[in-house]
Amino acid sequence: MDERRQARDALSRRTLLTAGVGSAAALTLSTPLAARLGLTLETTWKKDDTAALAAALRTTTGCTLVAWEHELIPDILSHLGSIDPPPPAAWPGDRFDLVWCLSPADAGAWRFTQVPQLLLAGDLLATA
Repeated sequence: MDERRQARDALSRRTLLTAGVGSAAALTLSTPLAARLGLTLETTWKKDDTAALAAALRTTTGCTLVAWEHELIPDILSHLGSIDPPPPAAWPGDRFDLVWCLSPADAGAWRFTQVPQLLLAGDLLATA
């Protein structure tokens, strides 16, 4: 529980980034979360403006949460540069219980992990 509290506290000092124009799903999901956590909801980007979002992510510091349409998340990551281990080429279409986490590594590279939410019955421990 302490890890969840730390994550929530880190997010409470940050902004939630989501697609604005053209992405009703991302806004529908992220607006209540932003309100609950007291985050500023930034909707600067169109849903297919993944290169610009990646450029913004490269300049952020601290914890940043991105809520985006699943099928476009691999494209966002493709614009970030070196990621180790490499993320999957596509989001698993039947999975809505995963969080993809990126942490800064050396020389502008990123470390990738997948975290299963394990909140509901049926959530899978395996990430693949």
